[in-house]
Amino acid sequence: MYEAFYNFKERPFNLTPDPKYLFLSERHREALAHLLYGIRQRSGFILLTGEVGTGKTTLCRALMHSLDADTEVALIFNPNVSSAELLQAINQEFGLPGASESRKALVDELNAHLLTRRQAGKNLVLLVDEAQNLPAPVLEELRLLSNLETETEKLLQIVLIGQPELNDLLGRTELRQLDQRMSVRYHLTPLDVKETGEYVAHRLSVASDKPRPRFTRGALRSLYRYSKGAPRLINTAADRALLVGFTRNRIRISGSIVRAAVQELRGRKRERGGWTRPIWGALAAASLALGAIVLWQPAREALLRVARAPEAEQGVGAGERPGERMVRIVTPTSMAVLPEAEIPGPLATPERTYESLLEDLSRTDQSQSWSAATNALLERWNAPMVSGAEVAYDLHLAAGEAGLRYASLPISLEELTRLDVPAIVALDLDEAGTRYVALLAYENDTFRTNCDPNLWIPISVLENARRGNVYLFWKAQEEIADVVKEGDQGPDVLWIKNALGESGYFEGTRDAYFDSSLTLAVSAFQTAYGIEPDGVVGDQTKMLLFSALQAYPTPRLSASP
Repeated sequence: MYEAFYNFKERPFNLTPDPKYLFLSERHREALAHLLYGIRQRSGFILLTGEVGTGKTTLCRALMHSLDADTEVALIFNPNVSSAELLQAINQEFGLPGASESRKALVDELNAHLLTRRQAGKNLVLLVDEAQNLPAPVLEELRLLSNLETETEKLLQIVLIGQPELNDLLGRTELRQLDQRMSVRYHLTPLDVKETGEYVAHRLSVASDKPRPRFTRGALRSLYRYSKGAPRLINTAADRALLVGFTRNRIRISGSIVRAAVQELRGRKRERGGWTRPIWGALAAASLALGAIVLWQPAREALLRVARAPEAEQGVGAGERPGERMVRIVTPTSMAVLPEAEIPGPLATPERTYESLLEDLSRTDQSQSWSAATNALLERWNAPMVSGAEVAYDLHLAAGEAGLRYASLPISLEELTRLDVPAIVALDLDEAGTRYVALLAYENDTFRTNCDPNLWIPISVLENARRGNVYLFWKAQEEIADVVKEGDQGPDVLWIKNALGESGYFEGTRDAYFDSSLTLAVSAFQTAYGIEPDGVVGDQTKMLLFSALQAYPTPRLSASP
């Protein structure tokens, strides 16, 4: 919105943890040194803690860029998962199938990979971010993974990164063995007043060779009072202050501008011109609405209700000229008033082909494509959307907040059509690298994606460009035990037999005993959907059963939204 005004290449205070914006205070340098030391010395477990917003995740990304080519890294973000799901995610991050639901099979698969890579001279590192969200049994699973070793060294270095509550969690009696294995520990503290000013100057210089805005000493003091030195809060307040300065046509960002921005962040209002409104909130909403008008014609039709009203009803605010016809722009969450002359007309939308769509996608930032695809998938589940900064690295968090579960399946797009649920896939767009799209509907061998609601792309085009697994959400529609296997009995077994019977895979006796005929039926069902046919009903198999049964309210590829 304000980039051109301030001569920025991009917004300098974006919340996305971009390593190029990493500001190394003395404590950040110490923290990075501790992490690198622990990894290079093959110390086993390494612990990094810090308050919310102190830069742990950004430091994690910087660490990944600091490691040499002989170090291979798997990153798990916000791992609020079961032990089996964690093992599957770890194996998949290291490029392994990770399809089994058996813990032993997954550990054996990982151990064989670790031995092979160690013989090749590689050092394998597992980074677990937001580790305070790990359940105690999953932390114990990580401790057992540290037992994978040769006679002389550990095969896997494990870095736990989390908020201070992680120390409390490790202090539990049942986790004392894991706590004792932390060979390197570091607690990251916020910036001081001087470093806050240096941090702001650093980010401005990264965003532009010749940045125009100047934060005064009063502005920096106000930023520090609000943020207490937490980089995330500094970013939030500084970004809003730049927006306030933009609406006031100010290059010099003063303390009063920062305080106005902070008041808006805290939800305060003040009186202006006889009516209550944020000083700049309406203008910001108007700018966003105008961006929607110019850039996306359907947004004009779906989100904007433009109603002309007499000037006397609207009042004359800052920047308005008496006698000029004003237009009220209303969105579902805001209202703004602008001069009629500043409202642009609709733009013609050129006809698109799937080739041009992929070209446009290649010019999109990778994290933006991931966020857009994730939110499109959440929308199909009638779940609340989340910001790009939160979903850019992991789907577990997005699923958990929506009351859903997440799965990563090594299946083809043809197999996805049989599963009949919307999903996210990664596309390899040559020199542009990886971009992500959500597949929302399917008919006549074509998919409709989140990139264009009017364009259908042939399945062959997507399959040729696709790389990696298919990512999707699912919902546990029934309370079924974590694992149901041969020899078990009870209502869970009866439900499984009925579900497989409705799906055409089981024709035996519908009783409550898990016999060999049910094992064969489960294995056949698993084979049809591309997962390991072990005959055991775990999370992946339950997910496939819930999705296969039309009785449950699941979004379908065959039913366009």
